[in-house]
Amino acid sequence: MIRSLWIPVSLALGLCCGIAQAQSVDELLAQHLQARGGAEKLNAMQAVKMTGKMTMIPLNDFRKAAGPGQDVPVVLMIKRSDQVRLEIDDKGKKLVQGFDGKGNAWGLRPDSTEPDMLLDDEGGLGEMQALLLQDLADLEGPLVNAKEKWRSVELEGKEGSGDDVSYMFKLSPKEGFVRSAVLDGKTSLIRQTTRAGSDFQLETVSSDYRMLNGVRVPYSIEGKIDGEPFTRIRIENVEVVSSLDDGLFQVPGKK
Repeated sequence: MIRSLWIPVSLALGLCCGIAQAQSVDELLAQHLQARGGAEKLNAMQAVKMTGKMTMIPLNDFRKAAGPGQDVPVVLMIKRSDQVRLEIDDKGKKLVQGFDGKGNAWGLRPDSTEPDMLLDDEGGLGEMQALLLQDLADLEGPLVNAKEKWRSVELEGKEGSGDDVSYMFKLSPKEGFVRSAVLDGKTSLIRQTTRAGSDFQLETVSSDYRMLNGVRVPYSIEGKIDGEPFTRIRIENVEVVSSLDDGLFQVPGKK
């Protein structure tokens, strides 16, 4: 008799835990949306133009830092939906990289008219930069409208205690590789996202969030390969613009 009663009780407890987990995900996502500034403010932000400094850190063949890198002026333009352009001023010569929101990540070297398709450089700096551009291109971030963007959103765990708590999310796309996001328990803002490259893990670390037109925006962004920093962007000025020409983000020469 005790055994027969235990089975439905176990099932009931399992269902309750599942419901509680789903509620926890929804609650955390709602808190994150509120922390960013709310749906109305975020939706009103259609495009931004940012200026600042970028540190390009060279990596050796073992993907370890080969030096401190150099700081160069940078202009970062982001437009819905998922379009980004990065202009790097290296001693008066402009290096441009972009993502068109349609899967094409490209780079244009100084004095060149032929773009490089960054994803063709599999396992190299091109692929690394291409994946970072894709992360930068999402104005909202992966946890806003998450259930529309992803096939599934799961809360994998919680780390830390007190004021230093992090929530780990597993984001399964409709196609492609699973990604993860770490949410700061105190601020409800994203600390880090991780995605797989061909033979490496890209981590995009966001910090120094500041309010801009009612929306919290990260003013510090760091790209890491398997935990090793290779790019740091420090934003100094941000301008919200009504629109940016789509041609800025398209592959040069492509019609």
